[in-house]
Amino acid sequence: MENNNLELVREKVTANMEDNLAMLRAKLGLTQVQLSNLIGVSRHTIMQVENKKAKLF
Repeated sequence: MENNNLELVREKVTANMEDNLAMLRAKLGLTQVQLSNLIGVSRHTIMQVENKKAKLF
């Protein structure tokens, strides 16, 4: 049961982060390339997540 709760929390946090990625990135003063290098994904992935065409996880 506890794993299900953790999974729900993870899904909500991830969805919120994906919905606000461009804003969060801008507040940190990062470019898409800088963020992609920090988290280990391509700039194309960042662009797709920001445009709601892909999920981060």
